[in-house]
Amino acid sequence: MRPLLLPFSPRYILLTIAFAGTAAFATAAWRAPENLPYFLLPLAFFSAFAILGIRDLTQRRHAILRDYPIAAHLRFILENIRPEMRQYFFESDKEGMPFPRDKRAIVYQRAKHELDKRPFGTQYDVCRNEYEWMHHSMAPKPPAKEPFRILIGGRDCRHLYSASVFNISAMSFGSISANAIATRAPSSAALRTIRAKAVSARTIASTVATSSGRSAPATSAAATKMDLGRRLDAGSLVKTAAMTKSAAPCNETAIIDTEVVQKPPQGGGMWKELWSVLACGKVYELNLLFTPADDGGTDIAVTSD
Repeated sequence: MRPLLLPFSPRYILLTIAFAGTAAFATAAWRAPENLPYFLLPLAFFSAFAILGIRDLTQRRHAILRDYPIAAHLRFILENIRPEMRQYFFESDKEGMPFPRDKRAIVYQRAKHELDKRPFGTQYDVCRNEYEWMHHSMAPKPPAKEPFRILIGGRDCRHLYSASVFNISAMSFGSISANAIATRAPSSAALRTIRAKAVSARTIASTVATSSGRSAPATSAAATKMDLGRRLDAGSLVKTAAMTKSAAPCNETAIIDTEVVQKPPQGGGMWKELWSVLACGKVYELNLLFTPADDGGTDIAVTSD
């Protein structure tokens, strides 16, 4: 009894349907030859699958085709279109290798001179272990004594770089007001109008004055003609220059004094300032040149005079 039910099992049901369809339409075409044109298409359809099933049963290359004639071909079809299915339906924009989809999209957009900006948040899973963030405190907290900065480069590195560990992400002037951005990070708001021109590391190293060996005077960086935003940009520039000159691997930098050595003309124009920077226990003096830019901002550069 069991061998009689084998053609109707899930393994051979498609082959059985193909044989039954072929026999049914062949019989109908034999008994009504005047309707043969109507039976040719379904007869060819079922006959093709019947021949395919016989071939699957007799071939010796794939066991899965012998066990599941006709139906096993679906497995090979899905295997062939698997990369396309994964790319277009299941793969996220961050998972592709060697380059994820969002990186490839940027290349395509820039090659076509199209807009390549994607604002409003991130698609990364920032709750994973390798991500860190800071929460707003419900009550005032004392400021941290240790600066949130790391020094990039070892003892053999000639040009060390002091990088911030935590940074404020970019925000849009269209979604929130300019005052909100200026409150969060004054230097971020000033970046639209200030272009800090940092000279090359070799030029900076040659223009930094030799350490005077004197102790740091108890003065503040107040003798400058810049507002808070420009002061932060210039301060970052001179601190980097001082770290470049210092051979000791440390991240302690502080602006201890500023002086206007050349005032701008009456109608506005270029001016010079002398900044003293304490880096790794030594004091360095840097000459800064401030030049009004054509777009309304201010260019900041380290000069040799």
